[in-house]
Amino acid sequence: MKYLAYVNPLTYGVDFVRWSVTGLNEISLLVDMTVVLAFSAAVILLGGYTLDKYLRK
Repeated sequence: MKYLAYVNPLTYGVDFVRWSVTGLNEISLLVDMTVVLAFSAAVILLGGYTLDKYLRK
């Protein structure tokens, strides 16, 4: 189950918030930010593509 959590981008967001509040983290901050930013970019691009495809109908 632990390995499955590393696939979920929410894990990295929660770890970053945990670090910002308590100063403790389980994963490198660089990894946290990279995963969160990459996931955000992917969702924005996918949303833009889907919206463009929908509006062209």
